[in-house]
Amino acid sequence: MRKVLVCYFSRTGKTQQMAEYIAEGIRISGQEVELKKISDIKNEKELMGYDGYVFGAPTYGWGLWFLYPQRGRA
Repeated sequence: MRKVLVCYFSRTGKTQQMAEYIAEGIRISGQEVELKKISDIKNEKELMGYDGYVFGAPTYGWGLWFLYPQRGRA
C-alpha cells in the first residue's frame, strides 16, 4: 500500500470539498491517504515519507483571463 498526501488551500470550502473527493478516490483504490491544509504544513520535513502528492489550490476568475477580454491579462 502506498501513502499519498493530499494538501489544499481553500477560502470558500469548494477546493477543500474537491480535495476530500480526491482523497476518497485514493482510499477506494486501496492506498493510504492523508488530507491536510497547506497551512498545517510547517516545514519540508512534514512532506517526507509519502509515495505521492496532490496539491490543490483555487482560481478566482483571473485564472481564466481569456473569458474576460475586457479585463486583459493579469
